[in-house]
Amino acid sequence: MIPRREIIRLPWLLYVALFAALIQGAQLANAFSSVTSGKRKPSTTQLHVDVDTNKDANAPPNNKAAIIFLHGLGDSPDGWSKLGEWLPNYAPNLAKLDITYVFPPAHNVAITVNGGEKMPGWFDVFDWPIGIDARDDAKGLAMSVKRVEEIVHELKEEEGIDPSRVILGGFSQGGAVAVTAAYNRRRKGATPFAGCIVMSGWLPLKEYLDVSEEIAKSTPLFWAHGQYDDKILYE
Repeated sequence: MIPRREIIRLPWLLYVALFAALIQGAQLANAFSSVTSGKRKPSTTQLHVDVDTNKDANAPPNNKAAIIFLHGLGDSPDGWSKLGEWLPNYAPNLAKLDITYVFPPAHNVAITVNGGEKMPGWFDVFDWPIGIDARDDAKGLAMSVKRVEEIVHELKEEEGIDPSRVILGGFSQGGAVAVTAAYNRRRKGATPFAGCIVMSGWLPLKEYLDVSEEIAKSTPLFWAHGQYDDKILYE
């Protein structure tokens, strides 16, 4: 049986530092250029959002960017919602950016390895620990990817943030959804995301991997994983 809440497998501050390193990296600098600090209004889809109240009212509406970050199994957005405060401490230039932080909560789903007990999760888990041969919940993954796509669409329609200025990220199970949404399930012809961050996650649906050349070339990936992780195996 897995624990009610997954254990963080690297120090929190290390995760934040790594996160900041990617966002301020050269590959993403253009995606977040010429933007100022801002905030986001409450979402109709009940997204958990951390905001900065120092918005420049004169900033052009298209000079925005967003980070969507998905929590792990059994967790909630509260575990990660302070990233908007922590990241600028490691990358001070981020304080000047108009970044919308979105932390959606997973629905309560029945988890097979927990005897069918329901807990916050992005999809069902059939094997534990999770290794390269772990079985996938394709239907659950598809539903969670759809939720991510709906959030991206909302950011575009309500805030004018293009997908090319959106970073997808996630921890553990959330990372599995993020990498699937950014690459494997990103339809051909769709706008590539600004980047993808996976922390202690895994690549599901490997046998159906189909990533377009454009998406592969245009979406930088940062992957952090502990070598001695005994929950999501380092294999």
